[in-house]
Amino acid sequence: MIHIISHRGNLDGPDLINENSPAQIDYVISLGFECEIDLRYENKEFYLGHDKSDHQIDYEWLHDRSDYLWVHCKSFQTLNKLIEINSLLQFFWHQSDDYALTNKGYIWTFPGCDLGEKSVAVLPEKNVSRKNWSYQNLKTTYGVCTDYPKIFKEKLI
Repeated sequence: MIHIISHRGNLDGPDLINENSPAQIDYVISLGFECEIDLRYENKEFYLGHDKSDHQIDYEWLHDRSDYLWVHCKSFQTLNKLIEINSLLQFFWHQSDDYALTNKGYIWTFPGCDLGEKSVAVLPEKNVSRKNWSYQNLKTTYGVCTDYPKIFKEKLI
């Protein structure tokens, strides 16, 4: 079964107001989706937020949702902390790489790059104008991380 992962808690497209908020992430999980989040570790505290530390959370919040989260570590300090505490979370770090390997062996794969059975296709909706793009090609991957999980669930499951 293909895993449908909400990008930052988005459901029907980018939502800069609600993305990466604890309430939105919980809502997305309650609908049966997994969720990619942006995590920062600063001053001995965890925060959610893409460009800055918007929402302070504790490790227990993360741990309680570990089966549903894909954690994008936004700094070396964040990555190092999750390794240090031997976290159950699935996490990765990247900047502008085509591929990033998660700590659990999945390949976080950027739009337009080759896909395999251990790949998570990130934002495949950015490729719809490409000649070889199709929902069928995505069915051979482990998962899809998208701003439109409702649509992808309908098309892929």
